[in-house]
This record gives sequence, C-alpha cells and structure tokens, in this order.
Amino acid sequence: SGRTLLSIIDEILDTTKIEAGRIEIKPSPFEIASIAESVTELLAPRAHAKGIDISCLVSEGVPERVLVDELRLRQILLNLCGNAIKFTALGGVALEIGYETASNSLTAVVTDTGIGMKPEECERIFGEYIQANAETSRRYGGTGLGLAISKSLIDRMGGTVSVASEPGKGSRFSIRIPALAAGNPDDQRSRLAGRNFVLAMPESPTSSHLEAMLAGLGAKVIHLSETADVKALLSGRDEASIVCDVSFAVELKAWASTANAPVRKIWVVMRAEERRLNAAFMAPPFAGYLLKPVRRSSLVRQLSASDGERIESAVNDLRQIARAGAERKRLNVLLVEDNPVNALLARTMLEKSGHAVVHATSGRLALSCLEQGPRPDLILMDVEMPDMDGIEATRHIRAREAGAARLPILALTANARREDHDECLAAGMDGHLSKPFDRQDLEEAIVKLLPHAAAA
Repeated sequence: SGRTLLSIIDEILDTTKIEAGRIEIKPSPFEIASIAESVTELLAPRAHAKGIDISCLVSEGVPERVLVDELRLRQILLNLCGNAIKFTALGGVALEIGYETASNSLTAVVTDTGIGMKPEECERIFGEYIQANAETSRRYGGTGLGLAISKSLIDRMGGTVSVASEPGKGSRFSIRIPALAAGNPDDQRSRLAGRNFVLAMPESPTSSHLEAMLAGLGAKVIHLSETADVKALLSGRDEASIVCDVSFAVELKAWASTANAPVRKIWVVMRAEERRLNAAFMAPPFAGYLLKPVRRSSLVRQLSASDGERIESAVNDLRQIARAGAERKRLNVLLVEDNPVNALLARTMLEKSGHAVVHATSGRLALSCLEQGPRPDLILMDVEMPDMDGIEATRHIRAREAGAARLPILALTANARREDHDECLAAGMDGHLSKPFDRQDLEEAIVKLLPHAAAA
C-alpha cells in the first residue's frame, strides 16, 4: 500500500508541476537507442514477473543521436510501456522507435496484447484522473494520471499522441515528437552480411524484433517457432547457426550432437533472472548468451565476435548484472520529517536510489539519533516541525561540530521564497529543496552536495 501511495503522489506532483508551468523542455543531443533500450530493460523485471515479454526495436534509418529532452522522453516511454504492462496478462509489450526525415520527427509506438479499450474509452483516456472505466481502476489500480502526464509532456514538446485499440485485442499508442537529427543513421548493415541464421523461438515481441534486427544487420534469417521445424529444415544441410530461446536450448543441444545435425553454433536468449551459469551451456555448440530485452549492440557483439570472445563477453555481461548497483556510492541518510506522507515519499525515493535511510520525526529526535547512532553521510531536514524545527536543529548540529568535519544538511521546505532560502543557509544548512519535489529533483540536489553520490 505504501508503494501504491508513492506512485499516486509521484503522479500528482508531476501534474502539479505541469499545471504550474514548472516543467521545462531542454533538448540536447542524445543517443535514442540508449534511451529506448534502457526503458525496456528497466521495466523487464515487472513484465517478466507477470510472465509476459517486453522488447525494443530501433528501426533502420533512425539517427544515432537526436536533439531531444532525454529526461522527458524517457518519462513518456516509461509511462506508456508501464501502462501497457499493467493491462497485459498474456503475450507481451513492444516498443518500436522510428524517424521521419521529411518532418524531422521521432516516432515511438508501444503495442500490447492486453485488455484493450472501446472507442469511447480511447477518446477520453488522456484526460486527467481518467482510466478507461471504473472497473479497470478497481482491478488494476493507479490514478490514471500517467497517460495525462505523458500527453501534457508531448504537447509541450510540440508532438502528438494517438491510440488505437479493440477490447480483448490490445492497444497501440503512437507518438510523434519533433527531434532534429544530431548524427547520421547508425548503419551496421554490413556487420552480419552473408551470414545465415535460424531464429528458433515462440512468436513474441522478442522474436519479431530479433528477426528485424538480424535482417537490418545484413543477415539472412528464418524464424521457426517449433524445434521440430528447425530439425526438419536443417537436417542434411550445410553448417548452420541458431539463435534460440532458452526453452529450446536443451532439446537443440541434444539434437546438435547427432550425426545428421549441421549445427555449428547456438546462441541462447534468456531473461536476466534465468541467467544462472550452466556449465552445459558454456561449451560447444553453445556460443554465447543474449539477455532479454536484447540490445542491438549486444546482438552485434555476440554474433560477430570470435568463439573465445563470445563466451567471455557473455560471462562478463552476466556478472555485470549481478554487480549492478554495488559499485555506486551508497549513502546513509538521516531523514528528518514529521509528515508521514512526505516521509514515505522521500524515503522511497532515497531507497530506489540505493541509499539507506533512518527516519526521525522531529529535530529533537534527530539530535538523539546523531548522539546515539553512527554518523550519517547526509541529513534531509524538514524546516517546519513541532517540538524542534529544522532551523533550530541545524543550529544545534553546527554548534556541536565545533570544528569537526561538516555534516551536509539539505533543507526540505514548502516555502520557496528567497528569504526562506537565506534563513536556511544562515542557520548552517548547505542546500535548499522546495516541495513538491520528485526523484530527479532530489537526486540533483544530493549530487550537488555530494558529487560522488550519483544514483544509477
């Protein structure tokens, strides 16, 4: 329930910022493939936990870099893809990125195989506080603000958004955003030219996107969704290379060891949570791993590398996932906030960034925590609290330091006036963050005080 409340609060804060005109659009050159692929990677655990697929395809002809507000585009794609996952129980979610040279526009299409909507529901789905219907809201939760926020951001970026849907057959959300090319298309069509591959996996967004990626890289590819068809096609043929789903791997390995099997190499496609290194999959005919959702750069690296490089690269990729988050700086944060909702919001934002949090509900309790517990790396100090407010608590902390190392203190306050900011600094605080704030605001404020604390 706490995480549900946090999600609702986050959406309300975004809506408040948009309505107040506090959202700025700041285009800068950015690799569009990096944005899109990171979105599906971030959402993959949620999709895989539901037993559904999620995949990303950056179409041929998309510039390597475009001028776009990376943060807002990422937020839009996260909202659209996250919404698609929420309403999909079987099948999957596909994100496809394109570029229209004539209009210098970036396009993104999010397709799902979820519950779908009626025409009248499609007409009002982008309205604030709206979900398709009351039953949907009760069953799936949420405020319905995510799509409204996305449309507002797209409007501010000068773009358009539309939806096509049919009950029981899923939905298709399409966006178009002006984005000048800041680089030439990433042409890798020759990387796998002349190579032949059999793609052996069930029909899914991943299989469709892998087929398109392989063709775009210059390879010839045949997609088969049954192992029996793979065996029938390849028996007695010349040497063949296979890219297969992990569910096909054991059977294809056994077949590859028979006399009439021409298979030379097999690459296994799997989810990150299926990544346990199996010794049987580390020897021929297996040549490497590809983790879902598959990045095109990973596909190129695996399929074009030498045999030894493939295995080493696959092992390194898997180990890197296990280390993710361990290498960034983890802060011990003392959060001083009397309002339980504000405390929940700030605490969850901090924990999402990998930090450990101790919560005190007043300035006096904060002083007790500092006396009795280990020294934190940072204090987030609400200014207006009963018993002892943040200004007084900060003065006590600075007096007790008496020349010792200074403890960074960031003020949290609903007052954005210059004199309030000056009062916080005069009391000994090191920075000032106005409420309402979102996770990006908080991370930027922390990094400004502690540059080594950049969150992943």
